[in-house]
Amino acid sequence: MKHLLALILLCSMLSSVAHASVSTSSSMNRDYNCFKSKRDDTMSLVCSMYFEANAEGKEGAILTGLVVKNRANDSSGEFKNIDTYSDAVWQKGKTGVPYFSWTQRERAIIPKEKLGEYLLVSLLIDIGYYDDLLPEDVKWYHRKGLQRKWTKRLFVVKRHKNHVFFSSKRPRPKKEDGLTIGETASIVHAVVNPIGYIVSVLPNKD
Repeated sequence: MKHLLALILLCSMLSSVAHASVSTSSSMNRDYNCFKSKRDDTMSLVCSMYFEANAEGKEGAILTGLVVKNRANDSSGEFKNIDTYSDAVWQKGKTGVPYFSWTQRERAIIPKEKLGEYLLVSLLIDIGYYDDLLPEDVKWYHRKGLQRKWTKRLFVVKRHKNHVFFSSKRPRPKKEDGLTIGETASIVHAVVNPIGYIVSVLPNKD
């Protein structure tokens, strides 16, 4: 059902963004200059995913793209003044340094053969198809091995290849599939000594 809904929404969106994004990329017949995308939400997201995680596979691109989306949707925190993907991608910190280092490059060109793949991913991110991969409060990440002062106030939520993803909220522990050791022991107790098990679970009269 999720796949069908995504396909329907994607088809409707493709028709609306075809003139904006595809024409912006010269009908995707040539390499794309990302410095032309500063006011284009879709292409800003595409460019950010490519330059932040092009060596980390599809999942790496999706995760970095979801961080951009989470920042754009932030209504009360550090990114409350960010309203769009392009705002999030090209935002600068208090010191004037961009949040995404690739935006400081002299050139940022995406090969034409990669545009279609990343454009599709960006549209699926926009309609919420990948929302279950990363909580909405995950709005930060950096490369593994780097030390950043700002991470001291955050919690690690996910690691993927060369990136570590952070949230301002402590992640809830996930219950593992299957039975715990304690649950297994209780079942064995109930089977081997049912009367003793019943007595053990009865409330104490005291």
